[in-house]
Amino acid sequence: MSPFPAQGRAVLALIQEHAPLAYLAGGALRDARFGRPIKDLDFFVPHMEGHNAVHGALLDAGYECTAVAAMQYFADDPTVADARLYEQPGQLPVNVIRLHVFKPCREALDRFDLGFCQIGFDGAHTHTTHAFALDEAGHTMTITRCESPEQFTRTSARAERLREKYREWLFVVPEKFKEMTR
Repeated sequence: MSPFPAQGRAVLALIQEHAPLAYLAGGALRDARFGRPIKDLDFFVPHMEGHNAVHGALLDAGYECTAVAAMQYFADDPTVADARLYEQPGQLPVNVIRLHVFKPCREALDRFDLGFCQIGFDGAHTHTTHAFALDEAGHTMTITRCESPEQFTRTSARAERLREKYREWLFVVPEKFKEMTR
């Protein structure tokens, strides 16, 4: 795996001072592993654990909170409380996603809708799922989670955007999710 940015490790360490179970997961790790440009860093934290302290620590580190996505934005995912975007010139944007239903990194990766996004770092270890390994081996982007036609539409649109970075990878819709296309 290509090393992910030092910024990811530094921000995770900062967040874990106040929310020890926090982890970095998803696209940044996937893109680092496959040598693609990284868009942003997604950190997942328990809903209440150290929230104000995490926010203050990021502000003290020179980040500006530039957006807050409320629970309504995540209507199809009741585990998400909200998300905040932090930006700092010359650094990757940082998303802090607070979860109502929090699981440690290794146990939470299957909530990502595409197999090749199921990768996380808890500060000590990088974790992946079986679905990630299959997508990595087959150069595929396989839908692994889809609970509604609306979610299918969003996941399909996201996969189409990701094809700009992953042109040679095939988007796969398993039979069990094809009913969502009707």
